[in-house]
Amino acid sequence: MRLGYRRALRMGQPLSWSVLRDYELGRDHLRNRQAEARALSDDLLADIELVRVSAEQMLLKAIRLARLIEDESTLEWLQLELHGYQFTSETRKYLAATGRLFVVNGEETGYLQSLGEIEALIRSNEIKLKTLSTPSLSGDGLITALNNFHANVNAAAGSLSAYGGIRSAIIGELHSFASRTYYELTFSEEQATLFESARQEIDSMLSPLSGNTLQKIESKLSD
Repeated sequence: MRLGYRRALRMGQPLSWSVLRDYELGRDHLRNRQAEARALSDDLLADIELVRVSAEQMLLKAIRLARLIEDESTLEWLQLELHGYQFTSETRKYLAATGRLFVVNGEETGYLQSLGEIEALIRSNEIKLKTLSTPSLSGDGLITALNNFHANVNAAAGSLSAYGGIRSAIIGELHSFASRTYYELTFSEEQATLFESARQEIDSMLSPLSGNTLQKIESKLSD
């Protein structure tokens, strides 16, 4: 659209309404998407820092943000967090970044659950720890009961620690993504404002000039 705008000026022809309309519509659409993405990233940062919503709700908002800014790499990771993983060479980097990798019998594997499932497992182990109570048996049965009790406590605590660490790592990555996006869009918005101001000033200076004069200017600039 910008090319048609300059070509009309260079040829000394009046700008058609369709050229101006399409140019302005395209620019407005991009500006609106950027403004929505900036507001969404700011809102997501508040969700994370103030713990206003669940981690899964944060994830859904991050997916919307990644789509708005067309960040395909981040969107790929977020979709895995939403639907769950398969252990492959392609997904390993995401598993490593969120603390999901571990080794069993010398073979590397990982926690492949979705973020929603991770949160459910955290809640389940929290409830289990709260409901476990010291056995009140006596005699020989007490030793066995205590061993089982401690085993159950250790298992629940270990799972809670592992899943809680994964959840924290995911939220940390979401915060980095939202923060990076917010500041990039803020800087881009400031640059666009400066550019637009300069463009309007230059266009107002060029509009009265004839096509031949504009061609001479462009020829000099390209030398």
